[in-house]
Formats: sequence, structure tokens, C-alpha cells
Amino acid sequence: MQERYEQLLVHMDRHRPPAELLGIIMTRIGEERRRRKVVIRSACFGILSVAAVAALVPAWQEFYTEIGQTGFLKFASLLFSDVGAAVVYWKDFAVALAESFPVVGVAAVLASVFVLLFSLRFIVQDINIIMRRSKIARA
Repeated sequence: MQERYEQLLVHMDRHRPPAELLGIIMTRIGEERRRRKVVIRSACFGILSVAAVAALVPAWQEFYTEIGQTGFLKFASLLFSDVGAAVVYWKDFAVALAESFPVVGVAAVLASVFVLLFSLRFIVQDINIIMRRSKIARA
């Protein structure tokens, strides 16, 4: 029995893994951790983009309602229909346009669009990273 253990220990030295195997394994583990972070980040930004699109609908409705209630379109159409009157009374015309401008609706629409574009930018970057790594893994 003792001889078998001695033979086993003698033969184990011949079957040692290559020295660079540990480095290869640790590199792959690090790559998988980074890939998992990228996937989680892209999922979070995907949820954020869906929320931005969902917020864009009521923001657009608010903008559309405000533009009708404030009379901004009536003042703006005066600029195209009677340019002479707008030029003569430009100070009053500018004040009337500024007062009737639907600030809340425009701010809501622009905020939703900004968040949507911001999240889509990161989603595209993350998808490029994931696809590039998957091509490397297949090669």
C-alpha cells in the first residue's frame, strides 16, 4: 500500500499543469466579471430608456395641451401672416411670445428626450463591448 502512494506521488510531478495556466484562468475570470458588469449596466440603461419613452408620452401631451391653452401658436402665426405688425411692435410681440411660451411642456419633453438619448448611448456602447468580446471568445 505504501508503494502505491509513493508511485502516485512520483507520477504526480510529471502531470503538473503548465505554469501559465493560472494566469490564463485568472484573465478569463476577470473578463467574465467585466462582461457581467456590462450586461447588468446595459440592462439598467435599457430599463431607463423604456421609462424615458413612457415619460415622453405624457410630456408630449402636456406640451400639446399647453401650446393650445397659452395661445402661443396664435402669436407665432402672426409672425408669418403679418410680419409688418410684428416688426413695428417687436418689443410687445417678443414679450407676448415669451409669456405664452409653454415652458413646462417643453422642459418635460426635452428632459425625456435627453434621458432617452443618454441611455441609448450607453446601451449601444455596451452592446458593442459584448459583441466584440463574444467574437473574441468564438475565435
